[in-house]
Amino acid sequence: MSPKPKSIFAFGIYLLLLGGLFLLVPNLGLPLLGLPITNEPWIHVGGISGVGLSYYYIRAALSETTVFFHWTLQARPAAALGFAALVVFKLADPCFGITGN
Repeated sequence: MSPKPKSIFAFGIYLLLLGGLFLLVPNLGLPLLGLPITNEPWIHVGGISGVGLSYYYIRAALSETTVFFHWTLQARPAAALGFAALVVFKLADPCFGITGN
C-alpha cells in the first residue's frame, strides 16, 4: 500500500475507534476530552456517523480509490476550519478544535 492509501486507512481506523467509543461507551471518552458525561442521544448519533464514515475511508484505502483521496484533501481542511470557528466563536469547547468531536 502506497503512502496515500495508508494515510486514508489510518484516518479510517481513527474514525472507527473514536466512533465506536462514542457509540458504545461515550461516558468513558468524554471526560478524557475534558467534556462532561451525558445521557443525551447526540453522542451516540456522532458515534454512528463516525463508524459509518470509517467504512468509506477504509474501503477507499484498501481499493486505492484515488479520486476519494483527492476529495478528502478538499473536505478535511474545510472541516478543520469549521471546528476552529466553533471554538473561536465560543460555540464549542477548545477540545473540539483538536478532535473534531
